[in-house]
Amino acid sequence: MPYGLPKKINTPANNAKIERCVAENVAKGTDKTLAIRICKASIMGTTKHKKKK
Repeated sequence: MPYGLPKKINTPANNAKIERCVAENVAKGTDKTLAIRICKASIMGTTKHKKKK
């Protein structure tokens, strides 16, 4: 499922991470839409620290 990630981080690996994250959050009772937002923010937050100087 496409999640609207920026091109630089829109990789199969990151999409798989989001899929796993969403599944885990939905299993805990979180609404799927909210789970997608949480997981997308998590992925985007972790990639911001990897910028080259």
